[in-house]
Amino acid sequence: MLAGLMAAALGSVIVMPVHSPQTPGANSAVYVTGVTLGDVDPNNVVPTANGVPNAGTSNWDIALPVAGLTAGTDYKLTFTFEDVGYTGACNVDVRMTQVQEGKKVLLRDVGGYAGQCSPNIYMVSTDFGAMPDSPGPVTLTVTAHYGKAKTSTKVKMLIQ
Repeated sequence: MLAGLMAAALGSVIVMPVHSPQTPGANSAVYVTGVTLGDVDPNNVVPTANGVPNAGTSNWDIALPVAGLTAGTDYKLTFTFEDVGYTGACNVDVRMTQVQEGKKVLLRDVGGYAGQCSPNIYMVSTDFGAMPDSPGPVTLTVTAHYGKAKTSTKVKMLIQ
């Protein structure tokens, strides 16, 4: 059944150098810095990097993040993570879960990124697919795995 829940990671990854890269050491880590679901842009303009003309800093332009999700509607998943001094293999996965009758149920499992990491900021965008017909609160969890370590960020949302 889990194979049926897997969404294709046919998205894009943009890598931007950090302003002040850290020297590898005891504090080397990968941190998830943001995750959103937003409407799919029918014009394919967003997401994009540095789309704001004359901006004085690097920027990541995404669809407006939403927390109230409509069953059956397609959404774009965007997430960012920063590698602070780690170099090596890493992967990031995204899972949507819901508590149903007292049990945690996996609604969606998206392989968001897999590859080599080095001190940079990573911006990932992929299709999340149609929201399941499962009304109620859900949790979107982004987990970055690097070396023998991992870190996670959770966001609460609602399927209506």
